[in-house]
Amino acid sequence: SYSKVTNVQKKTGQWVVSIKSKERSFEIKTKVLINTMGPWVNSLSEIGKNQSMVRLVKGSHIVVKKLFNHDSAYMFQGKDGRIIFSIPYEKDFTLIGTTEVEHKECKEVKCSDKEKKYLCGFASNYFQKKITVEDIVWDFSGVRALYENKTVEARNANRDYSFEIEEKEGSVLLTVYGGKITTHRKLAEKAVSKITSLLKLTRKEWTSTQHLPGGGFKLEDKEKIIGGLLKKYKFLNMRWAERLFKTFGSEVENVLGRAKAKPDLGRKFGYDLTEREVLWYINQEHVRCVEDLIWRRSKLGLRLTSKQIRDLNSYIKKLN
Repeated sequence: SYSKVTNVQKKTGQWVVSIKSKERSFEIKTKVLINTMGPWVNSLSEIGKNQSMVRLVKGSHIVVKKLFNHDSAYMFQGKDGRIIFSIPYEKDFTLIGTTEVEHKECKEVKCSDKEKKYLCGFASNYFQKKITVEDIVWDFSGVRALYENKTVEARNANRDYSFEIEEKEGSVLLTVYGGKITTHRKLAEKAVSKITSLLKLTRKEWTSTQHLPGGGFKLEDKEKIIGGLLKKYKFLNMRWAERLFKTFGSEVENVLGRAKAKPDLGRKFGYDLTEREVLWYINQEHVRCVEDLIWRRSKLGLRLTSKQIRDLNSYIKKLN
């Protein structure tokens, strides 16, 4: 994490990749290089032909306090023909999104004031309570890398992915265009299949039967597992146990270990975040900064105060 590729070059049928991390600089030599840089896929033009172009479309979301008391999502269609969603989020909030705005690579990726007003106005047409920009507790944005097609609007652009393969002087470059989180496992498996085919290696596709870390349980057993956690770790309450299970799944007991009481989990950082959980993120999930923990590994940024976040940041910095 947080390592920078400083140079890529071909040497005698291999790629030589120069990398600089916080601790050191080093090189990796490989026969195959896979470019999965998303919106920045064409920024390393020196390593390949880059025949395809991507169209950058920004999507922004806003989060407000809970607007309804059930677990179902709403799908709304606006006067402009677009669709947005309103989704229960982190128990006490509602997520509203998304926008579709043409994005220039040089611009910062953030939710603009115009997008905030658009989403608030769009959702207000459907909810009894009018939503204003002042109601937003958090917002976030991402950039989709779509197939370039200047003849269609952003909302109608292709959401699929494609591959380009370049073989030269014994080295292989596989470039991935497009793709999204809902298809990431299928995309990855197809990419690996293309590479193993080129290298004449025999393998079978297997990821469809394998769970992600913490996913080793049946969904219908969720309540039973949470009940087991409450029985084993008597210091937990239902809200805390549900959050831990939602975050870590079947790995919760590895996180809590042999704790018998709250003090066994170490320092408290606010809400129900303890030192034991923070150390798990750092040692097992590559957390390097406070933003990693409160936004990328969890959404505890919605729960912690500014002072608590500063204290947590100082703790993580000392360990990293």
